[in-house]
Amino acid sequence: MISTFKYTSMTITGALHLVLGILGFIISIVGFSVKAYSIRRIYDYSNDNYIIYYYPNEAVAAGSFCVSLWIIAVGIIGIITGQKSNSNSKTQKMRLVYLIFTILSAVVFSLGGITAFTVQGIWMADTDSYVYFIFFFGVFIMIVEFVLAIVSSSISCCCSGIGENAVETQGPEVCQVANTNVPPVVVCSPDAVAPHMPPQYTVYPPYVAGAQMPPQYTAYVPNVDENAMAASKTQ
Repeated sequence: MISTFKYTSMTITGALHLVLGILGFIISIVGFSVKAYSIRRIYDYSNDNYIIYYYPNEAVAAGSFCVSLWIIAVGIIGIITGQKSNSNSKTQKMRLVYLIFTILSAVVFSLGGITAFTVQGIWMADTDSYVYFIFFFGVFIMIVEFVLAIVSSSISCCCSGIGENAVETQGPEVCQVANTNVPPVVVCSPDAVAPHMPPQYTVYPPYVAGAQMPPQYTAYVPNVDENAMAASKTQ
């Protein structure tokens, strides 16, 4: 888990994209089911004639339908990105994908949805049907999607730092002894600082080299003639 990553913001914005995409999808289905037409009156001296001109609303509804599917995909990606159970590498990849999708949604798809629903609303307003207000509501949805896509891309780009969820300690590191079954081994990191130890002095026993010592004498047996010693014993 990345400590500075905005998991909650990703989940919330993804859910909002998903809701807006579903609403746009429903309105697009309505666009397929209705017929947009215009009645034109042709003046004739003999009688009044009218012609009915049908607009290609199915083609426009297909455009808004594709836009809605894209927005739904953006929402699903945002929700997946906001899952805290993702690994760090997956979170970084999903953040990049979510950033690209939201930028495209703001620059291309939301503007295309605004255009499609506006055209359908104007065409339906020319008929006797009162369904046109649904398409103008779709225009409002696409405007909200445009703003939300900008916010989502900003969060993905600028407000979601990458960092490990670890506790940082202040000050230099100290060598630690590894507790294993083998004799203790001192393990130090490359930038570790050895702990402060008091100076050590070597203590020598008395009369070491360089110290003043009393003179030493070696006793030897005197060289006496054995015959003289024997004569002295007989006397």
